[in-house]
Amino acid sequence: MMEKEMKERLIAAQKAEIDAVGMYHKIADALESETHKAMIMEIAADEGKHGRIIKGITNEIIAPDETKAAGTEMMIKTMGLKAVLEQFRLGELAGEKTVAALAEHYDEFNQIKPDERKHVEYLEKILAEI
Repeated sequence: MMEKEMKERLIAAQKAEIDAVGMYHKIADALESETHKAMIMEIAADEGKHGRIIKGITNEIIAPDETKAAGTEMMIKTMGLKAVLEQFRLGELAGEKTVAALAEHYDEFNQIKPDERKHVEYLEKILAEI
């Protein structure tokens, strides 16, 4: 049985991945380029996959918080798409560190590591092109 603190950390990571799916969908909706939309939808799919990987450890079913996606849509309207993309890029950078730390305890996180780097690279490419 896992320690309470570690389980809470894993559940928080699982929730972040699940919530990110809807948030990335809102970003895709705001993009004009079909190439950029496809890149963001690939990130969204990866986030769902990550949530399922972590579910294999926690055995918890976590529903997405739809207010997170709605909040992303509002942030795009108020801050602008580029500012939101930069915030998500920073979030993915932080996610890389979290995943690396969790990979020291759970080998499953090694499946997630390359995707986190890819997400940062995709967001940087989109930011450079819009």
